[in-house]
Amino acid sequence: MKSILICGGLLSYGIPDFRLPRDILDGALQKILDLGIEVHLGKELGKDITLDELKEKYDAVLLCFGANVSSKMNIEGEDLERSLWRK
Repeated sequence: MKSILICGGLLSYGIPDFRLPRDILDGALQKILDLGIEVHLGKELGKDITLDELKEKYDAVLLCFGANVSSKMNIEGEDLERSLWRK
């Protein structure tokens, strides 16, 4: 059986490029894919796939849950033009 990696996009969209350059991230993700790990994006546990289905199909599973909804911190300056907050 194969292993499966289900991952979200926080590293891609939640961390500014000046902190984690996109080419560095892309290279790291490509190394994961080169190992033959199967990646499924945009899946909702319990809706698109169940834990029982994962247990039946794979020997090893890594579930990485991202934040579905971002929220402001309600601090001074977060609405400034150069703020990196995103909806």
